[in-house]
Amino acid sequence: MTAPSRSLLIALTLSLGLTGCFSPSPPARFYQLRPTAETTGVSPSGQGLSVVVGPVEVAPYLSRPQMAWRQSPHELSYDEMNRWAEPLRRNIATVLASNLSRALGTESVAIFPWDRSIDADVRVAVSLLILEGEPGGKAQLTARWLMAEKDVEKPVASDTVRLEVPVQGDTVGDVVAAESALLGQLSDQIADAIQTLTE
Repeated sequence: MTAPSRSLLIALTLSLGLTGCFSPSPPARFYQLRPTAETTGVSPSGQGLSVVVGPVEVAPYLSRPQMAWRQSPHELSYDEMNRWAEPLRRNIATVLASNLSRALGTESVAIFPWDRSIDADVRVAVSLLILEGEPGGKAQLTARWLMAEKDVEKPVASDTVRLEVPVQGDTVGDVVAAESALLGQLSDQIADAIQTLTE
């Protein structure tokens, strides 16, 4: 092989190698929890009721943009290709507020922090301890909520809720839909407690 031919072969080999090294990776996909289309088990009778949702806190392992997947009871992995479209704490607060507004039949549902010039009849703080799912498996939620009335600093009601639903499909989107359904069930339970408190 002549020197020019050898140089051409080396250049071609390097070019192919570099093309492989710099081939574009699949783009990340972004997901968002959504309010439930319809709540169940609650009779809307909260006309004029004012509710503040928050603060909403999430367990530290859920506070990353990457989705967390449970590999074993003691092991998690974080998915660079599947991410939350916004901070999960903010997304959950928005979903809970929308669900409660629909369940209670009131437009006066704000998210913490809120305009303090607006009196809140009820304040609900939520701490999300577990929110996990598996494509084709199940999704689960564990949360603790505390409720206080106007001008009362100490909680007047609280509960720890553990919920589980099947994931209707084998995609990440199906897992997020199941987790949204769990937030809908949590909202219904909180709405029931608000109605009982304000009757």
